[in-house]
Amino acid sequence: MVTTLPPPVVSYAAKRVFNVAIGGKARVGRIWTLHAGFNTTLSPVADPATSPLREANLYGLSGGVDFQLSKFGASLGVGYQFGTSPDRSSTGSLTILQTEISLQSISLFYAISYEF
Repeated sequence: MVTTLPPPVVSYAAKRVFNVAIGGKARVGRIWTLHAGFNTTLSPVADPATSPLREANLYGLSGGVDFQLSKFGASLGVGYQFGTSPDRSSTGSLTILQTEISLQSISLFYAISYEF
């Protein structure tokens, strides 16, 4: 005889979050422009103790440079995002990693353009 158990009940609730992104640019000479920015990616997990998802608040920095000639342009930039997911205890029938996780990522951006 084969019996099948139903999957565990998993509930999830989200909270309202407000994220921020701010940036600016500065013209340097006739053809060069510098760019910089900051952003947040806050976690919407309402109750980290009972949620199947981990809470992770992230923060990001970005910067770049571009130049524009009469018909040709190019841009190069870099972004760095970092944050942590705090340790937590698992509840109920869920098995969850119970250690703090450090999150980091680096992104490179590039673009070229030509005006016809």
